[in-house]
Amino acid sequence: MIKPMISSMVLAGLLLGNVSACQTANVTTIDDLSTPEGHSPADLRTLSAPTTAELSQLRESELPAANRMFSFSLFQDLLQAAPNENLFVSPLSVSMALSMLYNGARGETQQEIAQALAYQDLSLEAINQGQLILRKRLQHSGKGVEVRLANALWGKEGFSFQSEFLTHSKRFYDGRLESLPFESQSAVDRINQWASDNTKGLIPEVVKKIDPQTILLLMNAIYFKGSWSTPFEVSQTQDLPFYKTDNSSSPQPMMARYGEWRYAELENTQIVSLPYGNKRTEMLVFLPQKGQALASWAASLNAERWAHIQNALRSRDGRVTLPKFEIKKTLDLKEALKRLGMVNAFSESEANLDGLLADPAQSNDLRPFVGDVKQDTFIEVNEEGTEAAAVTSVAVFGYTSASPAPFEMIMDRPFVYVIYDRDTESLLFMGAFNTPTN
Repeated sequence: MIKPMISSMVLAGLLLGNVSACQTANVTTIDDLSTPEGHSPADLRTLSAPTTAELSQLRESELPAANRMFSFSLFQDLLQAAPNENLFVSPLSVSMALSMLYNGARGETQQEIAQALAYQDLSLEAINQGQLILRKRLQHSGKGVEVRLANALWGKEGFSFQSEFLTHSKRFYDGRLESLPFESQSAVDRINQWASDNTKGLIPEVVKKIDPQTILLLMNAIYFKGSWSTPFEVSQTQDLPFYKTDNSSSPQPMMARYGEWRYAELENTQIVSLPYGNKRTEMLVFLPQKGQALASWAASLNAERWAHIQNALRSRDGRVTLPKFEIKKTLDLKEALKRLGMVNAFSESEANLDGLLADPAQSNDLRPFVGDVKQDTFIEVNEEGTEAAAVTSVAVFGYTSASPAPFEMIMDRPFVYVIYDRDTESLLFMGAFNTPTN
């Protein structure tokens, strides 16, 4: 049996704080915010579908536009850093994990996170409420599409955290705190099991060992599974040459189907929408003209160009040929986020995360800072559909101190693809396919 087309991504990363050798305080337990015994801190809880008013509130807010702007900026930066490699990232997972961190940031550190995420025109309440509505909508994506979003907070035994931070994490992100002995293998196993459970086994491991400086780990997991509205016929798949940027080629299994698609040709680029399920979620594929590097093409992708693309798509008959592929990568996002303006959060001396620790007196001995943000990703594309998952964790350390003629679109050279939810105008995943995977 052909497996569904699978795309999965994990961002491992938000660790908070560094331990001094004499730190012995006990974790403050807040019954309403802690995890029931025997449960993972973010066992998936099904949210009710958003009301019409809530969806209107989300669309009318600045959050969708901010998320798109951040998505383009992050994707462009990562692609520029490795222009000839395959890339797959979930900007949504990154922004949701960093939104939780944003609740614990203060002063210039919070302002810089806002700059990186394009949140300058959004209040903290609007960010949190918008992320909640977004989670509600994505968990009710309709027939043929399944989206699961989960968040978790893992605290090091011996540390307490501010009740306001924990309240916001639980209320808006369903992220509940669980304390663990970070120095033990059992903590590593527990976190990896959570990642596996919330990505349906697509991401079985996000940590091998927890850095001794870590006091808090924030994680976001996103899982996506979508069946093509009309599947590709397996009998039509065949090995064909795929041409890399240097014009060398290797064989790659290529799926093909003739049908009616939303399609456009703009600025020497072919664009097609490959819909899932009820056609509210789609994979948009962008095929620049031969010889154009994807990094240079993507550099001009912004809000105005994206709106122009959406308005240009029209129903049209044509034949689409798309690679069947599988990609697995690990992305270190620290330097990319710094280039986007999130600088102080990574500085031992400048980071202001005073909204995290419960005891203000600790600030004299412990200055938490973000130590690492990484993302592990996996995607498999085939004839039946798409399954995707992502886990995001941020590590913070501290230191003691019209009906035209039919078209033909053959993706036999580098292309960009986006998995997009039309109702919330959200970019769930973005990728660049530069080189054959066979």
